[in-house]
Amino acid sequence: MTFKQGISGNVNGRPKGAPDRRTIFREMIEPHREALVQKAVNLALDGNEHMLRLLLDRLLPAKPRIEEESFDRDKNQSSSEQLENIKQAMSNGEISSDYAYKASQVIVSQLKVNEYTKIEQLEKDLQEMKEYIKLNANSLNRCEVIKFNEDGTFEQQS
Repeated sequence: MTFKQGISGNVNGRPKGAPDRRTIFREMIEPHREALVQKAVNLALDGNEHMLRLLLDRLLPAKPRIEEESFDRDKNQSSSEQLENIKQAMSNGEISSDYAYKASQVIVSQLKVNEYTKIEQLEKDLQEMKEYIKLNANSLNRCEVIKFNEDGTFEQQS
Protein backbone atom coordinates (compact mmCIF):
# COMPACT_ATOMS: atom_id res chain seq x y z
CA MET A 1 0.00 0.00 0.00
CA THR A 2 1.44 3.39 -0.95
CA PHE A 3 1.27 6.49 1.17
CA LYS A 4 -1.28 9.07 0.07
CA GLN A 5 -0.73 12.56 1.36
CA GLY A 6 -3.55 13.89 3.53
CA ILE A 7 -5.10 10.49 4.17
CA SER A 8 -4.60 8.86 7.56
CA GLY A 9 -3.92 5.15 7.90
CA ASN A 10 -6.15 5.15 10.98
CA VAL A 11 -9.18 7.17 10.01
CA ASN A 12 -11.04 6.58 13.29
CA GLY A 13 -8.02 7.44 15.43
CA ARG A 14 -7.14 5.94 18.79
CA PRO A 15 -10.09 4.26 20.49
CA LYS A 16 -11.47 6.15 23.47
CA GLY A 17 -10.21 4.79 26.77
CA ALA A 18 -7.32 2.90 25.20
CA PRO A 19 -4.34 3.08 27.58
CA ASP A 20 -1.14 4.75 26.44
CA ARG A 21 2.28 3.08 26.67
CA ARG A 22 3.13 4.68 30.01
CA THR A 23 -0.04 3.32 31.60
CA ILE A 24 0.58 -0.16 30.22
CA PHE A 25 4.20 -0.08 31.44
CA ARG A 26 3.14 1.18 34.88
CA GLU A 27 0.58 -1.62 35.18
CA MET A 28 3.20 -4.23 34.23
CA ILE A 29 5.70 -2.97 36.81
CA GLU A 30 3.34 -2.30 39.72
CA PRO A 31 3.21 -5.93 41.00
CA HIS A 32 7.05 -6.01 41.08
CA ARG A 33 7.52 -2.57 42.54
CA GLU A 34 9.09 -3.59 45.87
CA ALA A 35 11.45 -6.10 44.27
CA LEU A 36 12.59 -3.56 41.66
CA VAL A 37 13.27 -0.90 44.28
CA GLN A 38 15.22 -3.44 46.38
CA LYS A 39 17.23 -4.49 43.30
CA ALA A 40 18.03 -0.83 42.53
CA VAL A 41 19.19 -0.28 46.12
CA ASN A 42 21.33 -3.45 46.02
CA LEU A 43 22.94 -2.36 42.74
CA ALA A 44 23.73 1.04 44.23
CA LEU A 45 25.16 -0.55 47.38
CA ASP A 46 27.30 -2.90 45.25
CA GLY A 47 28.97 0.11 43.62
CA ASN A 48 26.87 0.77 40.51
CA GLU A 49 27.48 4.52 40.22
CA HIS A 50 24.70 5.13 37.72
CA MET A 51 22.11 3.50 39.95
CA LEU A 52 23.46 5.32 42.99
CA ARG A 53 23.20 8.68 41.22
CA LEU A 54 19.68 7.84 39.98
CA LEU A 55 18.50 6.95 43.47
CA LEU A 56 20.11 9.97 45.08
CA ASP A 57 18.75 12.34 42.43
CA ARG A 58 15.24 10.95 42.86
CA LEU A 59 15.15 10.45 46.61
CA LEU A 60 17.53 13.16 47.88
CA PRO A 61 17.73 15.88 45.23
CA ALA A 62 20.61 18.30 45.68
CA LYS A 63 19.72 21.56 47.35
CA PRO A 64 20.94 24.67 45.57
CA ARG A 65 24.09 25.61 47.46
CA ILE A 66 25.21 28.37 45.15
CA GLU A 67 23.82 31.75 46.08
CA GLU A 68 21.60 33.36 43.48
CA GLU A 69 23.83 36.44 43.54
CA SER A 70 26.63 34.41 41.98
CA PHE A 71 24.50 34.01 38.88
CA ASP A 72 23.84 37.72 38.51
CA ARG A 73 25.22 39.12 35.29
CA ASP A 74 28.22 41.18 36.27
CA LYS A 75 30.83 42.97 34.19
CA ASN A 76 33.57 40.56 35.26
CA GLN A 77 31.92 37.41 33.93
CA SER A 78 30.52 36.72 30.47
CA SER A 79 27.32 34.79 29.92
CA SER A 80 29.26 31.83 28.53
CA GLU A 81 31.40 31.80 31.70
CA GLN A 82 28.28 31.89 33.86
CA LEU A 83 26.76 28.99 31.90
CA GLU A 84 30.01 27.03 32.25
CA ASN A 85 29.97 27.66 36.03
CA ILE A 86 26.42 26.36 36.24
CA LYS A 87 27.39 23.24 34.28
CA GLN A 88 30.37 22.64 36.59
CA ALA A 89 28.26 23.14 39.73
CA MET A 90 25.72 20.63 38.45
CA SER A 91 28.45 18.13 37.52
CA ASN A 92 29.95 18.46 41.00
CA GLY A 93 26.56 17.86 42.61
CA GLU A 94 26.44 21.33 44.13
CA ILE A 95 23.12 22.12 42.45
CA SER A 96 20.36 19.97 40.99
CA SER A 97 19.80 19.64 37.26
CA ASP A 98 16.46 21.44 37.66
CA TYR A 99 18.12 24.40 39.36
CA ALA A 100 20.88 24.43 36.73
CA TYR A 101 18.26 24.47 33.97
CA LYS A 102 16.36 27.34 35.58
CA ALA A 103 19.52 29.38 36.21
CA SER A 104 20.63 28.80 32.60
CA GLN A 105 17.23 29.91 31.32
CA VAL A 106 17.53 33.16 33.27
CA ILE A 107 20.88 33.91 31.60
CA VAL A 108 19.63 32.96 28.13
CA SER A 109 16.49 35.07 28.62
CA GLN A 110 18.60 38.05 29.66
CA LEU A 111 20.73 37.62 26.52
CA LYS A 112 17.57 37.63 24.39
CA VAL A 113 16.26 40.76 26.12
CA ASN A 114 19.61 42.49 25.52
CA GLU A 115 19.54 41.55 21.83
CA TYR A 116 15.95 42.77 21.40
CA THR A 117 16.86 46.02 23.16
CA LYS A 118 19.78 46.53 20.77
CA ILE A 119 17.57 45.80 17.76
CA GLU A 120 14.92 48.24 18.98
CA GLN A 121 17.57 50.94 19.46
CA LEU A 122 18.97 50.32 15.97
CA GLU A 123 15.47 50.57 14.48
CA LYS A 124 14.89 53.83 16.37
CA ASP A 125 18.25 55.25 15.19
CA LEU A 126 17.50 54.23 11.61
CA GLN A 127 14.09 55.90 11.75
CA GLU A 128 15.64 59.11 13.12
CA MET A 129 18.24 59.04 10.37
CA LYS A 130 15.55 58.62 7.70
CA GLU A 131 13.61 61.57 9.11
CA TYR A 132 16.75 63.70 9.28
CA ILE A 133 17.62 62.91 5.67
CA LYS A 134 14.05 63.54 4.56
CA LEU A 135 13.90 66.93 6.32
CA ASN A 136 17.34 68.01 5.14
CA ALA A 137 17.37 66.45 1.69
CA ASN A 138 17.47 69.86 -0.03
CA SER A 139 20.24 71.25 2.16
CA LEU A 140 22.47 68.20 1.88
CA ASN A 141 24.65 68.23 -1.17
CA ARG A 142 26.28 65.12 -2.55
CA CYS A 143 29.67 65.87 -0.99
CA GLU A 144 28.41 65.92 2.57
CA VAL A 145 28.80 62.92 4.85
CA ILE A 146 26.77 61.88 7.84
CA LYS A 147 28.98 60.77 10.74
CA PHE A 148 27.59 58.33 13.30
CA ASN A 149 28.78 58.84 16.87
CA GLU A 150 29.34 56.16 19.54
CA ASP A 151 26.28 57.31 21.50
CA GLY A 152 23.98 56.63 18.55
CA THR A 153 23.69 60.24 17.42
CA PHE A 154 24.80 61.46 14.04
CA GLU A 155 25.99 64.75 12.58
CA GLN A 156 26.42 66.29 9.19
CA GLN A 157 30.00 66.80 7.95
CA SER A 158 31.25 68.53 4.83
